[in-house]
Amino acid sequence: MNKWLRWASLLPLGFAIGLWIGTHDQMTTQDWLLVAGVLVLTFALFFIPSLQAVFWTPDIDKVEAFLKRTRAKYLQNGIILDAANGDFEAVERAIPRIRNKRIRAAALISLHLERREIQEALRLLDDVQSVSHRNYVQAIIAIMQNDFDRADAFKDGIRSKVLQLAIDAEIAFKKGEQAKADQIGQQVLAQARGVLKFSFTRSLERQQRSPQRSMYF
Repeated sequence: MNKWLRWASLLPLGFAIGLWIGTHDQMTTQDWLLVAGVLVLTFALFFIPSLQAVFWTPDIDKVEAFLKRTRAKYLQNGIILDAANGDFEAVERAIPRIRNKRIRAAALISLHLERREIQEALRLLDDVQSVSHRNYVQAIIAIMQNDFDRADAFKDGIRSKVLQLAIDAEIAFKKGEQAKADQIGQQVLAQARGVLKFSFTRSLERQQRSPQRSMYF
């Protein structure tokens, strides 16, 4: 739906809700549930298309189009797009503009891992709020160091099944088990959705083109 049409549809809706609440000074539970339902529908009208592109769609072309369309407004979307396309110089320039400390740390860790700067990545781990994310980073670092038992231990603390599979693919690749890595890698791409699928797909394409390939994704 055109965004101006969405705004126009909300004007009479908002006016009606305000008028109705103003004339019902003693609203029942059913009344409030009705208002809540309308507000949920309003949220869906505005945000579900964006959430679908970010989290749920299997269509990476749709994700890429969304990131391109919103990169000027949302800095992190531009960073995701540049990282997926391998433009890490652009990523490095953009990171200092991230105001949120935790998001900035997560972006910096990804950049350090791309450059195999393990100690720099480890120093930032305490700034990552998600335990699952910290476990994923530590599993990747363990794989880089060929410590596969340690990587498996950290993998158990990752909540996302897709990210667990990605760790399995990396371990198989590092062990020289290319066929197994490819099989698991295809499971990752089949199960991932939204930005995660887009990022994994583009990263795999870059790795496959690299003569100095050292990771699966």
